[in-house]
Amino acid sequence: MSWRRAVVCRLSALVVSGVLAAHCGAGHAAGGNGPQCGGDRGPTSTSGEPQRSRAFSSFALTEDGARFAVTVDDGSWSGLFVYDVASGKLLWQRMLSGPASAIALSANGALALAYAVRPLGCPHVELFDGDGRARPLEDRAKLSNIVNDSARSVVFAPGGTLVVASLDNEIRAWDVSSGRNAIAIEPPGIESAPGIEPVEELAFSPDGSRLAGGSARRPAIYVWDARTGQLERALSLRKFSGSFGSIAFNRDGSLIAVGSTGPIALWNARTGTAMGEIVKPAAGPIGPVGFLGEGKLVVNGPSKLELWDVSRRPIARDANWKGGEASVDTAFIVRSGVIGVVAEASWASEPSRPGRAKLLAAGTNATIANFEVPGRPATP
Repeated sequence: MSWRRAVVCRLSALVVSGVLAAHCGAGHAAGGNGPQCGGDRGPTSTSGEPQRSRAFSSFALTEDGARFAVTVDDGSWSGLFVYDVASGKLLWQRMLSGPASAIALSANGALALAYAVRPLGCPHVELFDGDGRARPLEDRAKLSNIVNDSARSVVFAPGGTLVVASLDNEIRAWDVSSGRNAIAIEPPGIESAPGIEPVEELAFSPDGSRLAGGSARRPAIYVWDARTGQLERALSLRKFSGSFGSIAFNRDGSLIAVGSTGPIALWNARTGTAMGEIVKPAAGPIGPVGFLGEGKLVVNGPSKLELWDVSRRPIARDANWKGGEASVDTAFIVRSGVIGVVAEASWASEPSRPGRAKLLAAGTNATIANFEVPGRPATP
C-alpha cells in the first residue's frame, strides 16, 4: 500500500497490459436506500451542510503511457475517468456504485475495475472496452449474489487476452473477448481450519505462464501455473508487516519482488530461493514499482523514487540513479521509462470545481500531462 492512504488506495506494481477490467455483478442493487449500482450511493448534503471532500482512490496507466485512468470517491459518490495522455483530453467517464479497490488498463485501452465489499446485486468486477462500453462476464449473477464479497485486485495477462480478479473466496479469470470463465483458483487455506486466506495483490510473469498473489494472513506469496491454476510454490514472508503494496516480476521472469509496509522481499521466482531484502527506512514504508531491466528495481520510497541494484549482494541503491526530487503518490513503469503520479489529496466537493492530477517523468520531473478530474455532478 502507499503510505498516503488517503490519496492512493493501491500502489501499482507493474503495468502488464493496459485494459481496464470491471464487471461480475448485476446492474442494480436490490431495493432500499442503500448503494445503487448505477452510481450515486446516497443523497447529496442538504443546503447548508458541508460536502465531503473528494479523494483519488486508484490509478492506472497503459504500458505505452498513452492512457491514464483514475477513480474518485467522496464517501457517497464515486467516479471513473479515462484520459488521453498526449492531449490531456477526457475520453470517457462513468459513475460507480462505490470506491474502486483496484483498476487495470490493458495495452489496447480496455479497463478492469475491482470493487470492495458490495451490496447484494452489485458488481464485484467490471470490464469495459477502450471506448467505455461495458463487457459482460460469465457467472456475474452468481458472483453478485455473494453477500459481503469483494474483489481486492484485478490484472490483465500480457497481451490482454485474460483478466483476473482476486475475490474473497476465489481467484477468477475470464477470457476478455468472450467473457467466459477461463479458470478458477481456490485461494490458499480453503481446506484448513484457520480458513481462507484472501489474496490482496496479483501479478503475471512477463510471459503470462505464472500468476503470483499475496496473502497477509499467513503471510506468504503464492505462485500458480496460470494455465492450469495449479499451485507451484508458496514463498514465506517472515518479517512481513501491515498490508501488501505490490508484486513485481523482472523482465525475464527470474526474480519476484514483494513490498509491504515492512521491507521489500526478493526471491528467485523459478526456485523460490530468498535473494535478500530492502529494509524499511526509518522515514516510512516503501513499495516496489517494477523492474528496469533484469536486476534494477524501482522503489517508491518515503520521499522520492529510488533505484536499487538487486543483482548485488548485499542489495544496494544505484548511486547513478537520478529519480528527481519530487515526491510522487504512485508510479508506473512504461516503455519510455518511469512515470510518477502527483495528485491533490482531496478537494472541495462543489460540482463545479475539478481536482487535479499530473504525470511526471522520473529523472527530470518534467510534466508529461495535467488532468482536470470532475467531481460529483450537479443535481438538477
